[in-house]
Amino acid sequence: MNTAIKIYIEGNVGRRIPRGPSRRARALSRLPVYPVAAYVPFSAENGPYELQDFSLYYTLRFGYPPPKVAFLAYCAWHERTKGVWPNIPPARQHQYEIGEIKASLRIFLDRFFRMSQFKRSCIPNAPKVGSGGSLSPRSDYRAPSDSEATVWLHQLDIVPE
Repeated sequence: MNTAIKIYIEGNVGRRIPRGPSRRARALSRLPVYPVAAYVPFSAENGPYELQDFSLYYTLRFGYPPPKVAFLAYCAWHERTKGVWPNIPPARQHQYEIGEIKASLRIFLDRFFRMSQFKRSCIPNAPKVGSGGSLSPRSDYRAPSDSEATVWLHQLDIVPE
């Protein structure tokens, strides 16, 4: 070996060789950067999670009309101090007035019946008789692709503010 090469190797053994950015870093640098203010949490736009889940459960599982769902939600959520909360810390024990419940239910009905993601299937429109336990079009749930939320929203108008 040439002495110049030996000196070079001995001087650089254990030294980290600098490289350019990795493929992943280059790919990430090409992604658009969105300002933090553009992010809107689900609950700020669609109402509280617990009211959306409550509405989904009682509408889908039992087929209750909006006035009954609103009444049940009011009975369950109108006063935080009544009843027993199962392993829920006090900071997450919410209470809602009928106006908040009605607004949340209106958003739910519009999103679920008018622009539902569960309507996107090639299965023919047909009723399904069953327990109502799944939202998969291959399973229990069959939503007509041309359904509208107007009937459900008109029923919600019965609920007082």
